[in-house]
Amino acid sequence: MNTSPQSGSLTLLTDLYQLTMAYGYWKSRVAEREAVFHLFFRKHPFGGGYAIACGLEAAIEYLRGIRFSEDDIAYLATLTGNDGEPLFGRDFLSYLRELRFCCDVDAMPEGTVAFAHEPLVRITGPMLQCQIIETALLNVINFSTLIATKAARICQAAAGEPVLEFGLRRAQGVDGGLTVARAAYVGGAAATSNVLAGKRYGIPVRGTHAHSWVMLFQDELEAFERYADTMPNNCVFLVDTYDTIAGVHHAVTIGRALRERGHELVGIRLDSGELAGLSGEARRVLDEAGFEDAVIVASNDLDEYEIAALKERGATISVWGVGTRLATAYDQPALGGVYKLAAVKGQDEHGTEIWERRVKLSEDPIKASNPGILQVRRLTREQRFVADIVYDSEDGLSDYRDGRGVIDIVDAGRSHAIAPDTSGEDLLVPIFRRGELVYQVPPLAEARARTERQLGQLDPGVRRLRHASDYPVGLDRAVYDRKQRLTARANGVSAATHGDGYHYDYPRPAVAVDCVVFGYDPDKTALSVLLIQRQNQPFVHTWALPGGFVQMDETCEEAALRELAEETSVSDLYLEQLYTFTGVARDPRERVISIAYYALAKLSDHQLRAATDAEDAGWFSIDSLPPLAFDHLDIVGKAIERLRGKVRYTPIGFELLPPHFTLSQLQRLYELILQQALDKRNFRKKILGMDLLVDTGERERDVSHRAARLYRFDRDSYRRLTENGFSFAI
Repeated sequence: MNTSPQSGSLTLLTDLYQLTMAYGYWKSRVAEREAVFHLFFRKHPFGGGYAIACGLEAAIEYLRGIRFSEDDIAYLATLTGNDGEPLFGRDFLSYLRELRFCCDVDAMPEGTVAFAHEPLVRITGPMLQCQIIETALLNVINFSTLIATKAARICQAAAGEPVLEFGLRRAQGVDGGLTVARAAYVGGAAATSNVLAGKRYGIPVRGTHAHSWVMLFQDELEAFERYADTMPNNCVFLVDTYDTIAGVHHAVTIGRALRERGHELVGIRLDSGELAGLSGEARRVLDEAGFEDAVIVASNDLDEYEIAALKERGATISVWGVGTRLATAYDQPALGGVYKLAAVKGQDEHGTEIWERRVKLSEDPIKASNPGILQVRRLTREQRFVADIVYDSEDGLSDYRDGRGVIDIVDAGRSHAIAPDTSGEDLLVPIFRRGELVYQVPPLAEARARTERQLGQLDPGVRRLRHASDYPVGLDRAVYDRKQRLTARANGVSAATHGDGYHYDYPRPAVAVDCVVFGYDPDKTALSVLLIQRQNQPFVHTWALPGGFVQMDETCEEAALRELAEETSVSDLYLEQLYTFTGVARDPRERVISIAYYALAKLSDHQLRAATDAEDAGWFSIDSLPPLAFDHLDIVGKAIERLRGKVRYTPIGFELLPPHFTLSQLQRLYELILQQALDKRNFRKKILGMDLLVDTGERERDVSHRAARLYRFDRDSYRRLTENGFSFAI
């Protein structure tokens, strides 16, 4: 059975409404009108900061095979409407029979790091053709991109150790299993267990034996011996059928026999139990027996989070077999890619053909589309990606070095400054021209290598598995200005005129505030966030951020301070506005827009007391937050991202420390916030060289180790230095 696009024409792999619209275009005489569509996704998968573009080769094979066969036409002729009459006219079916694909296609090569709202694929051609290929392109690109991204995250957690894709038996069907193996390889997996994928795509295949092999024989030692007799050059023994450590000793026994015959024990596999502890003991047994080069392979419901946790616990695993959670994209089974019309050919007042840009509007800014014939320019500086700009290829790229930067592609209230000494590369490359393939599809290994190179050029903060930093993606100012004009024109159509002038007659959303207060306890070395437990619906008894609705007679900041004091008794904090959260369905009660604030607090300065809407209040480590109400986890993530950015360039970290602190406490705080280890010597040299700390002459008391010096932050010195042009940077 072969259900992949490579097996032949899949022209009818589409939703019926694509064909009903195509019929409408044909009858309305606009089927040949030229149009531009973009395929893109709105949110990064898995809560991360990027995606890996994948699926282009399958998309190419699909597009090359587009042709309505006689069987296709015969089937479409059997479809009827609700009156029992044929759904499609015979003349239209004749048109489809003669249809030949003639679009231009531009796309990001597989293995390209991509970001939300950037077109992965751009289609230019007759409106009807652009429409009928939508569903299949989304099907092919969405899933492959999702799996390649998941694989890249898992490989990142493995930190250079091989990841094997073991997901065929849990994949979503035959085509799903093949697509997973291919996309996982593009994302960085070293091999697959899928033999057909190995044959078809040239992916290395790996595998040894299952528990059934061991259970067939009288004992485990005999099972290993028989396997070694059969395949002395492929001996990785699954040791956890009965007693894991006893199984390791049996593997050692057979390993010695293999060595006497001129072969080597490749390794062992663990598929159950407490993998960190078992791997450590297994490593000890193998090393003491002289099998230092034998690998320890682990499987058992692994993903990037479990692998990272095992590494933190000191696991001595050297190869990672990942199945279900990779093959099914377990924590996010769909990418959410979309395909939107962005321009159509029209005529100006002189009858000259021009492009008319189109924009889709939404109350949720993330769902509004961008108009134009879009291209993505990636800017690089010193071999690092610094920003992407989405621009209209007809207009060309505006001057982003004029000091104004570019406007954030989602939040028009933000802009991104661009360094003048950047070089640029356009990411969408020609694939088809007038239906003819002009792109040389590279070997799959080259797409895999591209993924590795691109991730290596990406900021580590953007690659973080949790609370990833935002990579700057900007909208070219010409595109932004056109989008604003089109939006105003579309909104103006529904404006109602009254005696006192123009106004818009629409329901008003409620406005709320939410507060993210970070706290730090030097003794517990944990960064915490303040939460309240709700005592009212919705989300009764669920933990949430302090906050509530803005009253008519107060500003948003006044509302935030009031809610914080009422619900937790915390007061006298400096609040900084964080972000506006506008998701249409973020509150089940009604349409609510939330303006979020964040602040820093010393835990010792505040005694919590829950009141009004809160039945409890408490501090929670950012690494172990409970389930949160509404979209509050997203708000916390955005606040962490802002804190990490700000702590590098302003001395706000001192706000969380006691008046007198050690350099170790200061370094630990910065490591907690930045989620990365800092070199002790360099950190101390840099901090002390800024002349911002005063040695108090005192040392720690009541400590079991050598007492460290205590310092204080010199605010007056910082103010004087700043006035003279000093710039704080960690």
